[in-house]
Amino acid sequence: MRKSTERTLVLLWAALVMGCSQPTPAPSAPTRTPKPTFTPALGTHAPPTRSATPDVATLATATTVPPTATDSSATVQVLPTDTQAASPSTPSAAGQTPTVRASDTAVPTATLVPSETPPPTDTPAPTATPNPTPAATNTPAPTATATPYLCPAGFELYAHQPMGFATCRPAGWRVTEGQDPGTSVKWVDFESPASDRNTGAGLRYVMASVGPNGTGLSGEDFISRMGANLINTHGETLSGWPTSVRVGNTGVIAIVGNYDKVIRLVTEYYEMTGWDAHFLLGEQHWFITVVGRAEHRGELQAAHDQFFAGFRLLSP
Repeated sequence: MRKSTERTLVLLWAALVMGCSQPTPAPSAPTRTPKPTFTPALGTHAPPTRSATPDVATLATATTVPPTATDSSATVQVLPTDTQAASPSTPSAAGQTPTVRASDTAVPTATLVPSETPPPTDTPAPTATPNPTPAATNTPAPTATATPYLCPAGFELYAHQPMGFATCRPAGWRVTEGQDPGTSVKWVDFESPASDRNTGAGLRYVMASVGPNGTGLSGEDFISRMGANLINTHGETLSGWPTSVRVGNTGVIAIVGNYDKVIRLVTEYYEMTGWDAHFLLGEQHWFITVVGRAEHRGELQAAHDQFFAGFRLLSP
């Protein structure tokens, strides 16, 4: 009985020794389950669905790549664990194709191609040519002349150098020039040869005078003052309110009042018509009057209009 027990223990020990001496088989390499993918509708980001057999890889944080112009779906990138990560420039052991970063792409460089430059040519140096000096000539001093103006038929150009102006006057009318004694006022008359100032028969004439501006005013203030003067002088005989008229090509405006009144000459009363005008040229006050018998209104109106249309300052 004792020997049977010992034999049994020996066999058990031998079996145990033999079992411990056998090599332990190496565990087989884990197999990779393909990465799950999905294609969500445009504008949605649904999580990927795992396969039935879980992978040993750990899902890292997913990065959503925005769709390009030619792809209408977004993709989810599953990053490998540290044991399965691969270099961006070297394929991984599992055969994955690495993602190429933007920094791995070479930037093309531009090569400057030199253009052919023609060889310089010999250009003769310019030579200095002296400008000829004109011979001195005696130039006469400028004389006072009227700015050209074509007077209409029935009128002729008149120039008055002491007063420094020119204008159109009725052809054939008498001209009388003068200056007031003791003053600087100058004047000129154009009078019809048929006029008789003593009897008033055929009376019609134009008078222009110029002297210092005694008002001390200018511009609109002067025009307003002279307009009031015309109203005060002629009153109810004025044919309407005073009006303005351009003085030739001077750019100056004159204030004009037209009147009709009855005056006594010697022993007779005559109906007269006339125009009085005031304007400033520099510091000089010009006064123009046109007057005559009412039966010559048309002729007097033309004389007034042409005096202002043809008015020119004399050139030095």
